[in-house]
Amino acid sequence: MTGDDSNTTTLLSSLFVLYPKKATAQVTLTNKEVIIQIDQDKNKYTETISLDDIIGCHVLEGNHTTGCDWYLCIFSYPLKKKLFKGMIRHRITRSLGIVLSKDRNNNKEIAEKWKSVIKYLISGKSVTKSEVESVVELSPRRYIVYVNPFSGQGKAMEMYNGPVRSMLAEAEVKHKMIKTKYAGHAKEMVKEVNLSDWDGIIIVSGDGLVHEVINGLMERRDWKTAIKTPIGIVPGGSGNALAASVIYASTGQEVSSNIVRDSMFEISRGRWREMSIMQAEMRDRTFYSFLNFGWGFVADVDIESEKYRNLGKARFTVGCAVRVANLRKYHGMISYLPHDDVDMFSLNHKTQHQNSSLSVNNPVKSMVPDLAITTTAQHNSNYSNANGTSFCKESGDTGACMNRNKSKQRGLCGNYETTDDAAIIKHTDSTTPKKLEVKPVNPSHKHLESLHEPLPEGWVSLEDNFVWIMPVYLSHIGHDMLAMPASKMEDKVIYLYCLKSTVSKMKLAQVLLGFEDGSHLTEGGQHVMVIPCKAFRLEPFCSHTGYMTVDGELIPHEPLQGQCTDLKAHVICSVGHL
Repeated sequence: MTGDDSNTTTLLSSLFVLYPKKATAQVTLTNKEVIIQIDQDKNKYTETISLDDIIGCHVLEGNHTTGCDWYLCIFSYPLKKKLFKGMIRHRITRSLGIVLSKDRNNNKEIAEKWKSVIKYLISGKSVTKSEVESVVELSPRRYIVYVNPFSGQGKAMEMYNGPVRSMLAEAEVKHKMIKTKYAGHAKEMVKEVNLSDWDGIIIVSGDGLVHEVINGLMERRDWKTAIKTPIGIVPGGSGNALAASVIYASTGQEVSSNIVRDSMFEISRGRWREMSIMQAEMRDRTFYSFLNFGWGFVADVDIESEKYRNLGKARFTVGCAVRVANLRKYHGMISYLPHDDVDMFSLNHKTQHQNSSLSVNNPVKSMVPDLAITTTAQHNSNYSNANGTSFCKESGDTGACMNRNKSKQRGLCGNYETTDDAAIIKHTDSTTPKKLEVKPVNPSHKHLESLHEPLPEGWVSLEDNFVWIMPVYLSHIGHDMLAMPASKMEDKVIYLYCLKSTVSKMKLAQVLLGFEDGSHLTEGGQHVMVIPCKAFRLEPFCSHTGYMTVDGELIPHEPLQGQCTDLKAHVICSVGHL
């Protein structure tokens, strides 16, 4: 039997009474949909409910007013176009009364069989007609739900008591809710919890609590299995980048019109997909990151806009306006190991649901027309490498080759030898600091030496003035900020996104407006660099200027480095594995 045939084969078919209309309907179940057909003199229509939109179904007992002893109630949330609001998930319920038998118990058995098969199918499995009778109801999932009542506008508990609880109930998911009391509380709890008692962890908060949970899982003795615990996110913060990235990966929606409902739909479906985890190192600690690092404008807006937290996501708009009006330059050095085997998707349009039009074997092709993309080959003719060999400037910059008159400059990682115009760097620090304790990583993906040691061969280094440097590895950095359309959650790629200080305030404003649909990558023109890499080292030379963040959380303003790993977290997502 072909795939198309199995999708249309009738698995179950019965007469039901559609409540509250009390119209008799012929209902058919296939591996793809539930079909409700009403054929009466003045009431003829067919309704199709896709199994991809169903989160659960219940068997409910009727009473003397309903007309039937037992009902099958189906909960679905199809995406539909709404004027001026894009795609919206609408809640639709259908209550179907059992009328096949006069025997009450027999009608209940019929309803339970329908429920078992529907729940089996929406879990991602398929059955043949001969297998229907052997299908048994799946055990209900059990989740821990961590709620941060202080995140965002302080509405996380309101979310939990509203759509979170109601949709978990519709999906028949059992859960235990725990309110976090202080920063780091979730990390402490997840390090000690018996994960074998639970099917996953739900976080009702912002991205910061996800960062806590992931690092808590990685600090467990059983971290290799613990990190595979499925994690679901309900966006209770201000940025909500992971929630937006999950929705984008599942549906292609650049900006969700109802991100809480969309996120709960993803969780209620109960599947998961892999999300790559990056390892980061600072002077005195090693930790893990799932979203991005930020230095410069973006980090400043994230932290400085905390004073506008009561405005919700509008806080970032206000913060951006303030920072554009008082624009800073950030002087530092970014070094990176180019990713020479990336499937180079075009960055100026949606790519999650399209095949790449560029060859995997030609990674030096431009990722966006007229965009200043720096690759290994280009840097070999533009900037210094990690060993201090000097090169000519990028053709788009003024001047020919760099001034070779050297002067000593004290950097935050040690001593550096640099030109007068701060463009060529040579490491001269020979001290050997104490090694930091690093969590185990597959040696084949150990791209970095200790933070204080010289970089290996094959790296490229650039010192300049920037507006921001932002290594990104998810599609979104906020609910309505599509930072890297090409990024896929499971890919081991860091997209090094740099905006040079040569950008004007007017052009910067255009770049910021372009974040909603991803057009910021082309709006920035020659001022933008997007570099796929395996690892990076960021060294700020302006210790008094700006902030640094990881996954939206403030970290010390000091050198750091990050690298791709083989580590994969499991994120609950409607399109993924069982």
